[in-house]
Amino acid sequence: MRTLVFTEKALKDLQKLDKLAKRRIIKTLHQFRLDDQEALPLTGSWKNWYKLRVGNYRILLTKERNNIWIVGYLRHRKEVYKKK
Repeated sequence: MRTLVFTEKALKDLQKLDKLAKRRIIKTLHQFRLDDQEALPLTGSWKNWYKLRVGNYRILLTKERNNIWIVGYLRHRKEVYKKK
């Protein structure tokens, strides 16, 4: 089982979303936490980051140690990869 830690930005991003998007994202994160879903690695300036796709939204995570993952961003796919 994985441990998820949310950044303040990720929590703010989650609060801004509509009810349906929140529900889908929470469900996806729960599946990821239970090792039922894998995150895909990113490249370029996002090296060491991973993504989970949820419809038109992306969850960006980094892996700390062992099974601890930091949830950094929860945004629409058009906005999430803009320069950090």
